[in-house]
Parts: sequence; C-alpha cells; structure tokens
Amino acid sequence: MKQDSTLVFIPSNLIYKQTGYLKGCKKCFENSEVYYVTSNKPIRNTYQYQCIGFVGETVDFKDSIGNIPLFINSKNGQLSVENNSSITQILYDYDRFKNSDLIHNQSEKYGQHFKYLSEKLKTTREISQNGRNSITKYILFLVQIFDYILKITRRIHQIVQKSSTFAHFEGNITTAKWFLTTLMEERKITPKVGNTICAKIIDLVIGVILTTYLFEYEQQIFDFINFNTEVIISNLRGLLLYLMGQPIGLKLNYSYNNFLGRFFLYHISLWRIFLQGLYPLFTGYFKFLVLPGFLGFSYQIAMISDVVSIATFHSYCIYIYAARLFNLQLKCLKSLWRVLIGRKFNPLRDRVDSCQYSQDQLFIGTLSFTILFFLLPTTMMYYVVFTVFRLITLTVYKCLHIVRNTMQTIPIYLLFLWIVNASSMAGNIHIAWKSFDDRGNVKIEAKLEKLPLLESVKKFIPESESPAKNPRGFGEIFHSILTGTIL
Repeated sequence: MKQDSTLVFIPSNLIYKQTGYLKGCKKCFENSEVYYVTSNKPIRNTYQYQCIGFVGETVDFKDSIGNIPLFINSKNGQLSVENNSSITQILYDYDRFKNSDLIHNQSEKYGQHFKYLSEKLKTTREISQNGRNSITKYILFLVQIFDYILKITRRIHQIVQKSSTFAHFEGNITTAKWFLTTLMEERKITPKVGNTICAKIIDLVIGVILTTYLFEYEQQIFDFINFNTEVIISNLRGLLLYLMGQPIGLKLNYSYNNFLGRFFLYHISLWRIFLQGLYPLFTGYFKFLVLPGFLGFSYQIAMISDVVSIATFHSYCIYIYAARLFNLQLKCLKSLWRVLIGRKFNPLRDRVDSCQYSQDQLFIGTLSFTILFFLLPTTMMYYVVFTVFRLITLTVYKCLHIVRNTMQTIPIYLLFLWIVNASSMAGNIHIAWKSFDDRGNVKIEAKLEKLPLLESVKKFIPESESPAKNPRGFGEIFHSILTGTIL
C-alpha cells in the first residue's frame, strides 16, 4: 500500500562506508510509514536481528534478501526507499538517544515517533554475557533475604514505627531491594541508582567520622545529656508551679488547678526517677547504642529522634492527659447545650431532634453545664501550654526527618552528570532543518539537550524511603488542636 510520505530515523553517526545490513523496524501510520534504524553500524549476519536496510554500492530491491525496503549508498550516503515516495530523513543523536533515561516529547509532530524510537533503542542495548548469570543469581539471593526481613518488619509494623531507628532500618532495606531490582532490570547504572550510591557513600563517611568523634568524647556527652535532662525537668517543674498560681492574672479554679498541677508534678517526679535509673545502663552500654552510627549519618539522625522522644516523654504524657480532658469537656458541653435548648442527638437517623426534658433533667443539665463551663479555662490553660510543647516536638521531628531524607537523596551525582552534560540527563528534543529538495525530500537533525537543573533533579532524585511520623496537613492539625484530638 503506497503511503503519502515516508519517515526514516537514521543515526547521525551511521558508518555508511561499510557494507552490510541495518538493524531496525518499520511501523505504519495513517498517512505515512516510518522506518527506525536502531544501530549505527551495518551488520553482516541477519539471522539474529530484524533488518530493514542495506548499505552498499548498488542494490536491487526485488532481489534483496528479506525484502529490504531501505538502501544507503556507501559512496555518497544517499538514501533510497523502495516505494519512491517523498522521504523525511531524521538524523538523530544515536548515543544520547540510546543512553537517555528521560525524553520530553516537545515536538507535537514527531513526539510519538521519538518516544517509540527511544523504547526500541533501550531494548537493543548490548549486554555483556560474561558472568551475568552468576551475578543475577547472587542478586536474586540478596533480594530474597531482603524480602524475608521486610516480611518480619511488616508483622511488627506497629512496633517498628514507634522507633525512628527501626523505621529507618526498614526503609533502608526497602531501598536496598529497589536498588538491586533496578540494577538487575536495567543492567546499568541509571542516574537514580547512581545518585543513591553516591548519597549512601557520603552518608557512610559522615557517619563513621561522627561515630568516632562520639567514642572520643564519651564522658563529655554523658555530662551534656545529664545536665540538659536536669535543666528540662527543672524548668518543667517551675512552669507547672507557675501555672498552679495565677499566671498572667487569670482567675482559675483554685482546687481544680491545684489538683491538675500536683497530678502532673507527680508524673514528672516518676519520669525523673526512671531517667536516674536508666542513666547507669546508658553509660555502660553507650558504645553498643551508637554502633548503628557506623551505618551512616542518617542512622545517627534517627537515633537522635528516638532520644528526643524519650527525653520529652513526660511532657507528651501531660499533653495526652490535658488533651483527653479538654476533648471530654468539649463533648460534654456540646451534649449539655442540647439539653438546655431542648434538643438531643438521634443516632438512628444521625441527626439532632427535638426533645421534651423534665424539670429535674433540665436542672441537672444546667448545673453540670455551668460547672464544666467554668472549669474549662483551667483545663484549657494546661492544654494550650502543653500543646505548644507538642508542636515544638513535632517540628523537631519533622526537621530531623527532612535532614535524614536529604542525606539519602542528596543530588551530588545528578549535579555532576548535569555539569558534564551526560547523555543520561538529556531530555529536551531540539529539531533543526538541514536541507530539502524539489522532490519533497527533507533532511532534519534531532538532538537531545539537557534539562534545566531543577527539573533534572526533580525527575531523577530517588524517593524518600519512609513517610514522616505525622503526615497530616495544616488544616487537619489545626482542627485537631481546636477539638482536643491527639496530634
């Protein structure tokens, strides 16, 4: 069937001085037929490859082996097609198209062709067979080990997520599995894989240096932790004693305020006793506790997150008590308010209906509402103060999580590839007209240019291995604060 036009994609560095066949494929569209030459060197053997062209001095299309539709003259490089239609010859940068992992189809006319060409070039990459089977066997063995470890961590997922160190370990196992799987599938170092290797090396170097520093200044670290723990507990006790008085002139319920203050002071005293009992164990097993730091600086950041969790556990407990109490009072006031206005909630219809209450019910409801309403400022004071502490703690967690993920995905390798203009970072297709003749034959040159730096980093940077502990948005956090829901 005769086509209106013919597109031929040919490598710009094709060696047409040699005689042989051209590897490639053919694809027909509505008004055109397209030939994709996927090798820059002619070959002699046609048994293992699909061939669509021939390079030589003369050729007879009818007598050619395998019905070869393309012919390139080895003397002058002139292209001929069997159907004698007008030819649009597109000379593409073979090496950059072959090695590029990301192509932006900015050309509306030829976008689908470049995408198909890129896919065909990736499937025809030559792979060395030396030792490939044995390496694949070892990689599969390691992947199976990682799968087994991940199955164990998934069974104790609730426990693992309570510790940043264990969660980071699980994320590293997931990353290692992805790394080996990608390496086995791609058979090459992609920008994303290379950046992961480079980031991990930097992470390990910093981790080893800092861990050695921790061993050298062991006693100073003990003194620093002990001193700051006492300072935090003393300041928190002083804050509670201040709140038990009349802070900033607030008129609070004395008995209720004194009860809450003593209750929270008791928990702080218990926590101080616990830390004092834990201190000898911490100093005795310090070297074993910091050993994960040799696995990288990111592990040290994860351990710092766990230390912050332990050091602020007493304030977190007080926040839990205050939030639960505040939430309970809000729910009771909401329910009692319906009593005052003659309403009640109907759970069967999930709506608020009218209701006739007796005088005794109205009296008890009014009395309870009044008591809870005037006790609410005292509860709110403790709730607001320790909610601020909780938000500060969550901010510290978030900052540590960002630093940890940055160490895992720092784009040093991507920056190097972008600076040296590596072909794997090329993505923008630049098309330029070279020549045309009276018969309608057109010659076009297609080159791949590198993407902007920020776009390249965004496309190739590896994903973070683990979600943050508190992935909720600002709207949900604000609603939780207003309603007394635990953050």
